[in-house]
Amino acid sequence: MILVSTSGARFRRIFEGPAHVKWFGAKGDGTTDDTVAIQLAINSYSHIYFSPSSYRITDYVFLQDNSRIEGTRSSKIFMSTNPDGVNLISAKDKVNITIDNLWIEGVYGVGNPFPVPGVMEGQGVTLAVYGCRNVVITNCYFT
Repeated sequence: MILVSTSGARFRRIFEGPAHVKWFGAKGDGTTDDTVAIQLAINSYSHIYFSPSSYRITDYVFLQDNSRIEGTRSSKIFMSTNPDGVNLISAKDKVNITIDNLWIEGVYGVGNPFPVPGVMEGQGVTLAVYGCRNVVITNCYFT
């Protein structure tokens, strides 16, 4: 990660471990729309961490290849509105995805944003994984 100071100096941040979604502007206050910040974190780093907070999203987020999403059981991602059956977290034709220790909460909605033969349309979809390989989901709570 390259940081630029107000004087124009550039600093490269070197760290090991996951990148925190709050580094990308996520507030986790349950009110602010954190969608863009979360997607930016996922697009920028393969290992993302959610601290114990409530992260509100208003549109789906797409996982990338080799995504590892990690939180605590108190790390909640929820969608405040979902009139079209939009999935909170989606992955299509990706490999090596791990989601661990998250509380993922959807809302009532109707529809299937990815028309896939053999997959029924449903209500309240929170996580959608289509054509992916090596997907591991552990210690997650879905509501």
